[in-house]
Amino acid sequence: MNPNQENPQSGAFPLLLAARNGHAGAVQALLQAGVDPNQIAPQSGAFPLLLAARNGRADAVQALLRAGASPGQENPQSGVFALLLAAQNGHADVVKALLHAGADPGQVNPRDGNFPLLMAAQAGHADAVQTLLQAGANPNQVKGQSGNFPLLLAARNGHAEAIRALLRAGAIPNVVKLNNGNFPLLLAVQNGHVEAVQALLQAGANPNLVNRLDRNFPLLLAVQNGHLDLVRALLRAGADPNHARLQC
Repeated sequence: MNPNQENPQSGAFPLLLAARNGHAGAVQALLQAGVDPNQIAPQSGAFPLLLAARNGRADAVQALLRAGASPGQENPQSGVFALLLAAQNGHADVVKALLHAGADPGQVNPRDGNFPLLMAAQAGHADAVQTLLQAGANPNQVKGQSGNFPLLLAARNGHAEAIRALLRAGAIPNVVKLNNGNFPLLLAVQNGHVEAVQALLQAGANPNLVNRLDRNFPLLLAVQNGHLDLVRALLRAGADPNHARLQC
């Protein structure tokens, strides 16, 4: 029997399903039988390491890597790769295993520009963020298509631990998104994230920075949205209470 045989309708094959479902013993047996660890399902572009990493199947990931699975392999249709999905889903142990096997912490999806640190920061997976940063991920890396960067998305979503990890690693607190003028403190204030705002202010975020396009600034949004704790925090940090929103 051919251990590489595919289902003609779905394109699934034994190693793909064993890896996806975390059956490490079956993965090991198939690999010992000579199955290609990098085999790709033609219909979906999926491959064993991708699905094992996405689902946090650490033992299966380790077995595949030991057998020669490529840590940087991309889905030829979507461009996603194992490290991207492991980071996005917060599987820090899988992230660590992939990095140890040589995965590039700064690898970018060629289709949409996403990269592991951006996805981990956006979702608030602080352990994955820290693991990527320790492996050399750039805390100020920018997504080319959108201009998003890890600190901006972590601040927008209120992920204080991820924010602190990024700032400790050298993320610049006052970086502005070029296409719309937004910056981390503004989005954290806008969404009422007290702990995130405090972390940014403690790292030197400018409480008087202004969005150059819509002229909004943190204190204005805090007052507008009724976030009294944020108003007080911004004033303590030096926000100008007489600052007015001026039109360009």
